[in-house]
Amino acid sequence: MKKQSKQQIEETPEKTAQLEEQERLRKERHEQNVTFAAEVLNAFVKHYPPAHTIDEATRFLTAGEIIQAIKEIYPTAIIDDYTLSVFLKTVGYRFAPMRDQFNTAFRWMAK
Repeated sequence: MKKQSKQQIEETPEKTAQLEEQERLRKERHEQNVTFAAEVLNAFVKHYPPAHTIDEATRFLTAGEIIQAIKEIYPTAIIDDYTLSVFLKTVGYRFAPMRDQFNTAFRWMAK
């Protein structure tokens, strides 16, 4: 007779069903957040279109500033720096150092 591990003994059909339901809800919340984040970011793009050159840019924004502005309007939005960066690059934004400043702070260029 095989010895069952403590984990196998504790796993009942009810516990398994509960864990599966928790995982389903987690995935559903994640999908809803991704959809919501896409809507919010698309609204940002409409209001601040990407600038392709420094001369064309009227605004220079950090990722933190963009995320903070989004959270002020949509407090439940969950957007991290990486997601924002990938999205902005995909839709044509570029980042550059601030004009006439000699530091390593790069910012996203917008019109």
